[in-house]
Amino acid sequence: MRHLLLLILFNNFKIFAQDTSRRNEVFIEFGNHSLTTAVNYHRQLFGEKGLGIRTGIGSYSYSHFKPVVPVVINYRFKLLRKASYLDASAGITWTNADDVSLYASKPKPALGVPKQQRYFLPILSIVWVRQTKDNWSYRFGFSDVFTVAGGLPYIGFSIGRKF
Repeated sequence: MRHLLLLILFNNFKIFAQDTSRRNEVFIEFGNHSLTTAVNYHRQLFGEKGLGIRTGIGSYSYSHFKPVVPVVINYRFKLLRKASYLDASAGITWTNADDVSLYASKPKPALGVPKQQRYFLPILSIVWVRQTKDNWSYRFGFSDVFTVAGGLPYIGFSIGRKF
């Protein structure tokens, strides 16, 4: 009888230690850190807000494949509106596209490929994120790519799914 009483008593307590938010997301991005188009994976490290990381792969050119690999760290702030956030992020985007005016440093030849070039672009961005009840997310943001010629502004948007 004593065990039954303890079971009923402790069964009514809620456990707050577990975070049930969905912290993983896959999305298609146009602009921002991907420059043109990329598929990205994003992970919020400590729940719905706070520190997060993301990476992806895409192409700088629509006519032929020029790889783009963004690696980004972000901090997500909760906005007053329900399911709206603001991401402040900084990252490096690697690409071997041949648009030399875009890059922050002088090109370095890729290992074993004499005519190909590789570039690392530092990028800062601010992105508004809206999440729906059925786990879709929409993003709209502004990025600044640091180049040899100075800052190059990019506007971007994306659509993704949380899991």
